[in-house]
Amino acid sequence: MKCMIFDCDGVLVDSEVITTRYFIKHLHDIGYQISIEDAIRRFTGMSDKMVYGAISKETGFIFTPD
Repeated sequence: MKCMIFDCDGVLVDSEVITTRYFIKHLHDIGYQISIEDAIRRFTGMSDKMVYGAISKETGFIFTPD
């Protein structure tokens, strides 16, 4: 029998830090400066839509689908 393991809760790999680093790199590229620690503290558990909404409200920057 073959099987596949899906690690969706950080048991095998803590992907939260990896994806947050990638995300804040792109935020820095558009001029929004935030540390990884602050991003994790502020945005962990929020949907992308909620995160983009919070940043838009704070900065006035409009995010587009692309």
